[in-house]
Amino acid sequence: MAGSRVFSVPKCDIPELIAYAKALKKAQKPAQPIPEAIEQALHPEVARLVRLDIHPKDMPKNLRDDLYEIIELGPYVRYRWREGKHLYTISLGLLDDYPPRPFTPAGL
Repeated sequence: MAGSRVFSVPKCDIPELIAYAKALKKAQKPAQPIPEAIEQALHPEVARLVRLDIHPKDMPKNLRDDLYEIIELGPYVRYRWREGKHLYTISLGLLDDYPPRPFTPAGL
């Protein structure tokens, strides 16, 4: 048995909520209002719940679904084959998918 499988990995992100939370924290300091663009990007009910210190996981499902942004990372390919009783798997990625070794951050 041999075959390949192509898949993506979903990643959840909440950029509007993060921006709003940061602006809200700054607004708690003297006289710094939340920028209007940030306030308008978020659902008013979500903004109210954030001000009440409600975690996104504890918000109503309909608000959570609108809040999260799903990003698909990939595609990734895996090749599997069986030899006897053993199942082997390797990832099939491009050689330039990985940083050079030893890894040196840019700018150093």
